[in-house]
Amino acid sequence: IIPATGTDLSEKEGYLVRGDGAGSFAVVDSATTAAVAVVLSGAPAIQQSSVGILGTLPGLVRLKASGTIYKYDRLKQAADGTVVADATGAERVVLGVAMEGAVSGDLFEAMTAFPVFQSDTYLEAAP
Repeated sequence: IIPATGTDLSEKEGYLVRGDGAGSFAVVDSATTAAVAVVLSGAPAIQQSSVGILGTLPGLVRLKASGTIYKYDRLKQAADGTVVADATGAERVVLGVAMEGAVSGDLFEAMTAFPVFQSDTYLEAAP
């Protein structure tokens, strides 16, 4: 868990973020470019937010859902920083397992892992 300033992450608890190239974070805006962290406690840009690096967090983390998710569903990254239930098919970034059910807009508990890029034909570490 690390501090983050310089980006308005207020009302972004549970959203996935990426490095912004300037030493701060931005909410993920792609379903196939892997997130590096999740917002644990968001604050305005001039205050300190807390983010947790994916793949290093012990225990459960609250993520933001953007669809119906059932307990024990594998989770994939959505293009707006939220997560959805994983399904086979298109290329995607898989990053955890739901530990409770959720519907779009819910914060729910999940076990996160290092993001992994997947498609129907191959599996590799996310870029």
